[in-house]
Amino acid sequence: MPFFLVMDVLNSLFVKAGNEGLLQPLSPRVSGQRLSLYADDVALFIKPLEEELQITRDILKVFGDASGL
Repeated sequence: MPFFLVMDVLNSLFVKAGNEGLLQPLSPRVSGQRLSLYADDVALFIKPLEEELQITRDILKVFGDASGL
């Protein structure tokens, strides 16, 4: 499966977490985009808070279990 299709699912998980208030907005001026994709690299942007790190860890675990990545 193409990398960008799989990463779209990961992005959707983070968008959903943000919409549900599990992740704080990065900035009032920035849209909800937390993932930056380039070639086969992913950069993830979150606030450096313990609860955000735990939620991010949980999202990545679910994604990894489902995708094998």
